[in-house]
Amino acid sequence: MEAVTGAARQVIEVTGWESSQSASISRLLRVLLLILSIVLASPAIADPSFSLDQTTANLPVNGDAGEFTFGLSATGLDPAAKNELVVSDFGPTGPTVIIIPSRISASGANALWKISGKVTGFAASEAQARHLTLTLDGKPLSSLAYTIKNTAPGDFTWTVSGLSDKRLSNIDDDLKFVVQIGNVPAHNVRLVQTDLIGTDNLTPLPTTFDLCRAEHPDDCSLTTLAAGTSYALLLRAKDKTNASAGQYSGTILLVADEKPLGEPMPIHVVVSSTCARWFGFILICIGVALAIAINPFARALVARDDALRPAFVLRERVIDWETRLAEVRKEAGDPKLKCATDLLKDLKTKLSATELKRNRLVPRAFAAFYSPTPSPAAAATYQALLTTAANQLGSLAVVVETGIRPALVIENAATFPDLVADAIDGPGGLDEILKKPDVAPGDALDKAIADRLAKLRSDLAEEAKNNAGLAVVDAPTLDPMREPTVRELDFQVAALNVIGWLFFSIGSILLGSLVLLILNPAFGSLQDYVICLLWGFGVPTAGTQVTSLGQGSIASSLGVKLVG
Repeated sequence: MEAVTGAARQVIEVTGWESSQSASISRLLRVLLLILSIVLASPAIADPSFSLDQTTANLPVNGDAGEFTFGLSATGLDPAAKNELVVSDFGPTGPTVIIIPSRISASGANALWKISGKVTGFAASEAQARHLTLTLDGKPLSSLAYTIKNTAPGDFTWTVSGLSDKRLSNIDDDLKFVVQIGNVPAHNVRLVQTDLIGTDNLTPLPTTFDLCRAEHPDDCSLTTLAAGTSYALLLRAKDKTNASAGQYSGTILLVADEKPLGEPMPIHVVVSSTCARWFGFILICIGVALAIAINPFARALVARDDALRPAFVLRERVIDWETRLAEVRKEAGDPKLKCATDLLKDLKTKLSATELKRNRLVPRAFAAFYSPTPSPAAAATYQALLTTAANQLGSLAVVVETGIRPALVIENAATFPDLVADAIDGPGGLDEILKKPDVAPGDALDKAIADRLAKLRSDLAEEAKNNAGLAVVDAPTLDPMREPTVRELDFQVAALNVIGWLFFSIGSILLGSLVLLILNPAFGSLQDYVICLLWGFGVPTAGTQVTSLGQGSIASSLGVKLVG
């Protein structure tokens, strides 16, 4: 400011010698000097700053035409001005470059323009430096340098990511991934697919995939990927109806003309369907319901059958003794044996399943809640019934085998059959011994039989003495005593156990062959051999359960001693 004032004074001094000039000229000079001092004293407004986001426009290699896009940012703008920008290309003659700016955004003193350029008539394999001249609101600004070239920018590169660990839970799903293209665009982009093989059954997945844009899934015609760009792509199955459930693995190659060997993309696909899952859920529900329903009923049935076993063993003995009595009648001349017959009939009724269930001595066949231990009263009654039945059958065996049958072979018994019949069926005879319901084998029974046989011998001897002239009839030849049914039943149980072992072994071998060999196409590892060896150890474990089904163990658990 002082410099300006000093300069004004010098001007006045210089012009002082011209004081003779007119006063109007002097006043004009003073006004001009005042205006100049004000202008020089005011601060200067700085021009805004412009910059490009990139300075190279890459055209197709050896191409004579192409398009490019720059981003132009500005700072320091006057918010009150219009800020209308005109951009022109300036450079060597030859190619024609058309520049079209368009403002994208503006905020206060900042703004962003999109610079779209179109180049035609460019020479092959050339790099040319050019400038963009800027004019803002009619005021020329500094220019910005940039380069146009169509030379090969370098080796082709791309990066594929986001796919290696992807899995499809359903074939209807799309598999997304990202491809980043380097400085060279990719042309004729396509998929080269090998078979995806099932990991369980080694069958191929009967479908192929299309390459589509993620933002436009229905657009599967993508063939060119521009340089310096990232693309979100997806794989979409062509045929989604014939894919069977299972796990499939394989590799798909992403191939372009610039990368003929392709980029391998590992694919792991798990194919299923909502219908299959619902069906599996229904099966699970059915299985749980059956397990809940069958378990108490099955346990009740097993408990009832286990409780019936000792009674059925004794009942079979009763049926066998009915046959035996028929044989004894034939040997003894058809005696009535009423007490023995009534005893067998009564035991057969008491030991029937209907009577046992009616008297609530065994568990019910269908029980919603099962208790493994019966009530003390029912257990005591059932045990007493079985003990009494076993004792009565034992007494029957003793009376028949040591009393009635020996009576048939006493001397003169065949000569005087009426005496023998009276000793068996008559009052106080051998058959009447079985009339008492509490009869049991023992010394008292043996003494009663011996007394009756002694009386019969005495009567026969006296009758023979009184009838010395009668011809003597030979005594009948008796069949040897049969083995008891319980022993036969034990033999049958043992035979059934052997058959059960045989079938269980065959079933285990067949099942193991199916699971470990047939359904395992990669069989042969050390683990496979170890599993095969351990597979057979389940047979003895199950076999011990089979052998525990014998009647003897069940009867002994109830405290019943079976005869035979």
